[in-house]
Amino acid sequence: MIYIGLDVHNKSTTICIQDDLGKQLLLEKCATTFDGFRDKLSVWFKNHPACPVGMEACSKAYMTSGIIAELGGKPHVYPADEVASKTRSRKKKTDP
Repeated sequence: MIYIGLDVHNKSTTICIQDDLGKQLLLEKCATTFDGFRDKLSVWFKNHPACPVGMEACSKAYMTSGIIAELGGKPHVYPADEVASKTRSRKKKTDP
């Protein structure tokens, strides 16, 4: 099983994919568009159907979760305070 995490912003999204052991398989950015997500994630969804995709609730989360579901992923949108409580790092900014 793989796990996909998205840090969604208006113009770009950071994608992090990890395996069961926490090994990072991908860390890249893409455009926050259907084409951007399709280009980066469609191969992962073909090999790992219905894999979980987590993202923080934001203005683009509804649109992004619809795209992820259409591509074959299983989107999960979490409130910002829940995301903050689950992060391992206590730094304020964790974007690459």
